[in-house]
Amino acid sequence: MTTANLLPTTVAEISPKWLNEQLTTGGYLAPGEAVHAIHVEQIGEGKGFLSDVYRLHLQGDGPNTLIAKFQTSTAMREGAEAADVYRREVRFYQDIAPYCPMHTPQVYLAEVDAAGTALLLLEDLHDLEATDHITGLNYAKTERLLKTLAAQHAWSCGQQAAKLDEQIFKRVPEHFNVATRFAEAIPSGWEIYCENRRRDHSDQLAQLVTNIPHLALDMQHRLATPACLVHGDIRVDNLFYDQDRIVIVDHQFAHVGSGLIDVAYLLSHGLTTATRQGNDYQLVTLYQQALNAGGVSLSANEAWQQYCDAVLFMVCVPLGAIRGWPMFGERARDLLLTIMERWIATVEELALAEKYQQNKQSED
Repeated sequence: MTTANLLPTTVAEISPKWLNEQLTTGGYLAPGEAVHAIHVEQIGEGKGFLSDVYRLHLQGDGPNTLIAKFQTSTAMREGAEAADVYRREVRFYQDIAPYCPMHTPQVYLAEVDAAGTALLLLEDLHDLEATDHITGLNYAKTERLLKTLAAQHAWSCGQQAAKLDEQIFKRVPEHFNVATRFAEAIPSGWEIYCENRRRDHSDQLAQLVTNIPHLALDMQHRLATPACLVHGDIRVDNLFYDQDRIVIVDHQFAHVGSGLIDVAYLLSHGLTTATRQGNDYQLVTLYQQALNAGGVSLSANEAWQQYCDAVLFMVCVPLGAIRGWPMFGERARDLLLTIMERWIATVEELALAEKYQQNKQSED
């Protein structure tokens, strides 16, 4: 939904008066209740790349704190808007979050105004357990998350799922052609990585990366089904745990395709090599069986092939982001280098360079 009323474009524009109007309209403040003062704390620096995120400490009635999420104030905003990430996340919270089995934050406001400004006011999840992406997710939490993702993916394929706006939640080929522009992102991102890398890699690995844009079209089509709603950015920084729930945030890259995209992203980016090593097949099978239990048919062999495709395919995420290297602080740079090192370790352990070279030779 787009509102005709213009939204605040910066956190400085969120006044108690404006916030009271929003919370009262949404039913979060009763008549006579009010927020009297707001103290602002910036959070998430070096963890997110496309948004400015703040914790609002409220004095008065209503929630003690909430999260305000704005479009980024950096030069990456133009590309993010071209990929429609802000409108997509707003639509996720409006159209999908109220109905899906995946836990998401309480939404106080999710709007885009007529000028294209997007703003989210969300529940503050600071009381839940969070793990830093660089630390990596442990094995037990990974198993829980894979079952949660399988349930969400199976739901999104079912008749009970909310109808998706295909102009917002695009299928894999269209989504990635717009959002990452493989032919540009891979070579330029890889060059920046190589200039700043902390570890050496083989010539065979470098050749594989060079070939990924040529492999991407076939991989995109193989990853188009089952047609699940994929999170698309399942970083550890976007996960919050307690005993009963996993709450998942940051839905800017939600799209339609195989759920193995999320699985490959999580395992090859979000687990330390020591945690993941030797466990890929077991974890993929756990997800595949949970997906089958949810009513979506996918064989173990199909799941494994899609996982291998998706591992290669999802290097577009760090290599796309790393092109903003000059703008990033130490933590963001460490994050991107860590993701690339984990991805390389996954590719080498699974011998994907050899696998895809053999596939190319058989096709020739």
